[in-house]
Amino acid sequence: MSHATTRAHLVAPKALIEEVDRLVGPRRRSEFITDAVTEKLERENRIRAVRAAMTLPAVEEPGLGNC
Repeated sequence: MSHATTRAHLVAPKALIEEVDRLVGPRRRSEFITDAVTEKLERENRIRAVRAAMTLPAVEEPGLGNC
């Protein structure tokens, strides 16, 4: 992933931001949110890859005892 950064305006519930600030402090808020979004994107990409793989046709391989 690129290390270039850009500013983005985030609209989120006040309670959520306050909880993040209590957990990591306001100076680490961006890092925490970036990490959380990165984890969510990785999880979503894995789910999509699994779903796509599940729609592939079965391939018979000689000698593997395909049913």
